Amino acid sequence: MSSVPVWQPESVDEVMAAIADGAGTTQAVRLTGSLLTALPDEVRQGLATTSWIFLVGGWSEPILASLPPSSRSLQVGREVEELTAWGLSSLVGLVPNGWEPGLASLFTAQGIHQVAVGADPPLARPVVTDYLGDVVTILPLRTDPPSLILPTGEVERAQPPVDRAWAGVIDADPEADLLYRKMLRLATRLPERPPAEAVDQLLEAQASRWYQGDIDRTPAHAALIGARRRLDQERRVPPEWSKFTRLDWDADGVIEAHLENRELSMVVDPAEGLIKVVDLKLDSHPLSYLPGQSPWRIARVLAGGEPHRLRLELEAVEAARDHLGVRMTGPELVVTLDAAGDDIGFAYQLGPGFEFDRLGPEMTLALGGEVRMRVDGGEWITLPTPAAHLGHRFRFEGGGRQVLISLAQPGDLFVSPVEGGIVVWANWPVRPGEYRLSASLTG
Repeated sequence: MSSVPVWQPESVDEVMAAIADGAGTTQAVRLTGSLLTALPDEVRQGLATTSWIFLVGGWSEPILASLPPSSRSLQVGREVEELTAWGLSSLVGLVPNGWEPGLASLFTAQGIHQVAVGADPPLARPVVTDYLGDVVTILPLRTDPPSLILPTGEVERAQPPVDRAWAGVIDADPEADLLYRKMLRLATRLPERPPAEAVDQLLEAQASRWYQGDIDRTPAHAALIGARRRLDQERRVPPEWSKFTRLDWDADGVIEAHLENRELSMVVDPAEGLIKVVDLKLDSHPLSYLPGQSPWRIARVLAGGEPHRLRLELEAVEAARDHLGVRMTGPELVVTLDAAGDDIGFAYQLGPGFEFDRLGPEMTLALGGEVRMRVDGGEWITLPTPAAHLGHRFRFEGGGRQVLISLAQPGDLFVSPVEGGIVVWANWPVRPGEYRLSASLTG
């Protein structure tokens, strides 16, 4: 066995300097998709003069095992196409984590028959493995120091251990899981020939950094919404188009409701009592997502001074050309959600046995910048601290956006400013009858 150093440059200048100083040195080099697109022609020509091995792990550095097969092919295929167009042929697959046997077929389909695989603990030696007849040689990838182990003699046949640690990381982080489910929903709905802009945005949202650690995932959410909007444009979706889908959106064994029109995409999870996604499609804005904040609560209640979130049952749906409705039930409670354009309506019908003190929806609003509000057409006020306000109409403005919340019956609005926006709870004191609220999400 022989060891080859692994290097991942971070800038064009680093690549230029390395070509000038050591083009004849054998090393394994990882050029990410963003860096590849930034390289000028003279640097690309210089790469062909080197003795480097080029590691191919996916255009945006995804966890390949986490993606559906079509996205795996898009990620690796784009990288191979770019490198081979520059005359580079010394290509080795790269799986720094998340190895599974089916990845052998992914790389052999791209003409790659050696794959560098990271594991903990690191693999002891190169081995030959196959998946349904697609044969690859697995090269151990070491991290200390970064190096690739190449075979110098006969290689034994063996199966590297399957690594699904990535799945546990995503499952343990609700914000990562939310983004992951949105990504899968889009990735598995791409047409046979998607527009290039939509593909670019999808690949960006698949980068592994969005699914690991404490990070603001707003750019990844925005990329997915932008891709959905671009697909709508490609299909020439009319203004009155709407669609309702029942599906187990978050893989918890319970059916959710996905409501979508040309302006809005919304995922309703009655069993959890949540609206998990509220995306404004026309400007690619994830309105309901703020790091560290919860999704929308459909029915937040107060009992004995303690807040609770009610869980509901999905009872019925209504879908028309320009209108979507979801009917949900709980003890002595019927909740109806309506969506038309970028407006969402909430209706609560309470029976005489409803046992809580106050009731209403809680909404996280990603507005950006300093948020101000006005009540019933009054003066604009800033929101430095949590406060309660009584009224009918509450308008919020921040980051160049506006949201208008209108209560059919006078009620209270509890407002909590948070970084990047606000959390609002519109609520009424509970009496038998019906309460209604509408939220115009672009003011």
